[in-house]
Amino acid sequence: MNRLTEHGNRPVVLGIVGGIAAGKSTAARLLARKGAAVIDADRLAHELLEEASIKQSLVEEFGETILDREGRIERNRLAEQAFESAETTETLNRIVHPPVVEKIRRRIEQLQGQTGIPLIVLDAPLLLETGLDRALCHKLLFVSAAEQLRRQRAQQQRAMSPEQFKGRTRAQSPVQQKKEAADYVAHNNGSVKELEEQLDELWPEFCSNAGQGAKHPTF
Repeated sequence: MNRLTEHGNRPVVLGIVGGIAAGKSTAARLLARKGAAVIDADRLAHELLEEASIKQSLVEEFGETILDREGRIERNRLAEQAFESAETTETLNRIVHPPVVEKIRRRIEQLQGQTGIPLIVLDAPLLLETGLDRALCHKLLFVSAAEQLRRQRAQQQRAMSPEQFKGRTRAQSPVQQKKEAADYVAHNNGSVKELEEQLDELWPEFCSNAGQGAKHPTF
């Protein structure tokens, strides 16, 4: 996997991967309750959309239809166009990805310089696709959920249409590839409590291991 293996006394960086609406953010939230510091790449990207230079570049590429009445970027409208094809997705990534990565790097450095942080969790949609799993993470957790359940969650929780689900899925690595790349697997086909119990079991390993040897137990 060729991910980071040296971390000294600094907290381990655990990347979370999984299919759309598998429950990655839920897992990150549960780990935060246990004391982990969570870096939410989606939130960082959202903040970037407010920056004038980023907004101008996106409008130039995708048109003013991505703006709301107040002149701000409407994320759903942007997503509809950006995930329409591989080319439009690449255009979005070219504009947004580099500054998001820089923000993530700076945040990791800040957190690793602090005391009392047992684990850093990186919740980013395209960890494998962008190589950040190798560049920034010591370990990967794959959150597993059945595709039909993920479709239902995407529609109910994010108001995502079937077409949007397909488009975003197409823009990501296959789910099986993410699972095979991971060091840990937690299943999220049931209740939040069931997921939490799995993460509780894995917590000591998350905090004490950094890419040494074979795969770790899955649940």
